[in-house]
Amino acid sequence: MTLKALITLCLLSVVSLGRADIVILENANEVYARNLLLPSSIAGSLVLKECDTCTPITIRTSANSSYFIAGTEVSLEQFRTAFEQRASEENLVLAVLSDRKSGYVTRILMN
Repeated sequence: MTLKALITLCLLSVVSLGRADIVILENANEVYARNLLLPSSIAGSLVLKECDTCTPITIRTSANSSYFIAGTEVSLEQFRTAFEQRASEENLVLAVLSDRKSGYVTRILMN
């Protein structure tokens, strides 16, 4: 877990004292492009590592998974093409969000 995520969770814990429970709907992973293997098809799976030495995590994708580049929704094919063009960028970080209940990817974000 990144330091930023840990601080956010701590702040949310303090703010939520005495208030209604917070319901987490999605899991979020920040991942460097070098640690991400995109799905080859719409109903497939992706593999990510949260750090260079972390254990790989496999997350399923579906027709309901969305792909965004700089806030614009694109097809998986367009996303893969843009990803391949930029994957060598050392500091390229993507966000992978997945539904907490089903485990399926809801969206992948790239700036």
